[in-house]
Amino acid sequence: IITVHGTLNLCDCNGSHGSHTFTSPATNAPVTLTGGLITKSKPVDMVGSGVYVFGSGTFNFYGGSIAGISDTGTDGIDGSHGAVRVEGTTHMYGGAITHNRSGCGGGVNLCSIGVGNACFYLHGGSVSYNYADYDDGGGICLNGRCSFEMDGGEIQGNRAKSGGGGIECYGPGDPADRVKLLDGVITGNTTGGDVGGGIKCGDT
Repeated sequence: IITVHGTLNLCDCNGSHGSHTFTSPATNAPVTLTGGLITKSKPVDMVGSGVYVFGSGTFNFYGGSIAGISDTGTDGIDGSHGAVRVEGTTHMYGGAITHNRSGCGGGVNLCSIGVGNACFYLHGGSVSYNYADYDDGGGICLNGRCSFEMDGGEIQGNRAKSGGGGIECYGPGDPADRVKLLDGVITGNTTGGDVGGGIKCGDT
């Protein structure tokens, strides 16, 4: 949990480049990753399964992987927390948020209700192969007063049960002001619904 003017700079410091194998909660297939890894963590007070950025907190993600995280409860009720829950500011320069599962926002869930503006900047790295198994936003979900800007990296191979396989943006405000795509790649994202395999934006 990153809060109250706190800053976390996360780099891949696994010099051995050892491998890690786990069963992907998004695809139910075995996945092997090398390097540093945050995985199989659980939400704290129902928010932030892997990393939770709150209020004035800042998360700078440079390398490694946040992967293999599912916030589906033991009672079968799916959460909406994402592997990375952003209620503050997050900059992603490298690494991967991959093979995670959540109710909505399988990889990254931005939610800013009454605490200010949540912001996620994707400069590099990948948000890939995540699954929203209840609603929208397989890769990234924006809900409330929050914004997303992409000037590099990729959003690839994410899935959503409803809409917005790659990105889902809903809530008040003009989507053009909340989602800015300047560079990077969005490809191969899918949805079980009828709209927004790559991107879905709306006011509800």
